[in-house]
Amino acid sequence: MAVKRSVRIAERIRREAGRILLFEVKDPGVKPITISEVRITDDLKLAKIYYTVFDEQKQREQAEQALQRAGKFIRSEIGKCIDLRFIPEIEFHYDKIPEQTQKLNELFAKIRDEEHE
Repeated sequence: MAVKRSVRIAERIRREAGRILLFEVKDPGVKPITISEVRITDDLKLAKIYYTVFDEQKQREQAEQALQRAGKFIRSEIGKCIDLRFIPEIEFHYDKIPEQTQKLNELFAKIRDEEHE
């Protein structure tokens, strides 16, 4: 079964955005950021980039501000790397799934410990 074009492009954007953050953006606020997922609309006009910061709340706020500052640069660099007629608009969203997963794991561990008492 063929993979949708939007899924392939979203994966390419995820790889390129990670590379750009790691090697090209000079702002130190982007260093603790990991791109976890990219979702792009079927018409390829909007890319939602989900990111995580595995540290305290202060770094999360700094990362959000750094992404806002670097957003136009990241979009233009993605446009140079990916051959599309139109470069999608980019929105950055904090990915809460790792935090939620950790909380669930802690709850399961607590339940398991209570059952063994």
